[in-house]
Amino acid sequence: MPSLRALLIVDSVALVLVQAGGPIEVAYVKATLHGGDRGYGLLVTTWGAGAVLASIVFARALRRPLGGLLAAGIFALGAAFVGFSLAPTLALACLAAFVGGVGNGLDLPSPISLLPRLSPQHLLGRMMGATESLAALSLALGLPLGGALVALSSPRIAFLTLGVATLITTAAVARLALSLEAAGEGGSDAALPASQPIRPASLVPPEPSPD
Repeated sequence: MPSLRALLIVDSVALVLVQAGGPIEVAYVKATLHGGDRGYGLLVTTWGAGAVLASIVFARALRRPLGGLLAAGIFALGAAFVGFSLAPTLALACLAAFVGGVGNGLDLPSPISLLPRLSPQHLLGRMMGATESLAALSLALGLPLGGALVALSSPRIAFLTLGVATLITTAAVARLALSLEAAGEGGSDAALPASQPIRPASLVPPEPSPD
């Protein structure tokens, strides 16, 4: 399934870019915005508030296309990084952080729900293993990348670079995810609506036997 493999790779690239923002935040708040420890705590808290809100929205969006939610999350993260690079004050940076938190709350659960649904039944375990492994690898690659970017340039330029790159990956993720969902590529459960309950066999009433 080349298209499913491509979606997994592109989403992993986006995740590396997102993880790279972590090491930049401290230098950004303290050196660029002069917000101090309290400012950094406020930025992280605002990001978390956006993530909580998006998690609630994701849990209630049972009939929304998961590919669309995934692309929206990545787009919001890229927009937040660009917002960081342009924000002149801590208040505007917190507004960008809220948008980034919303993207975070949509981006993290979407692949976990989407990729197994698009995978053949006999590859579900392998797909989940690959998803978790790439998520761990993205952290290992993203943190040094963010540190290198801020060391070679400045927090604003580092965030701008990551933001533009993340926004570019949004188009690829949206095209792959939405086309896979539309085609119903994957196992027999690929087209099953998220809101449709699956009844255990013990709760299914037996068919009446013929007289």
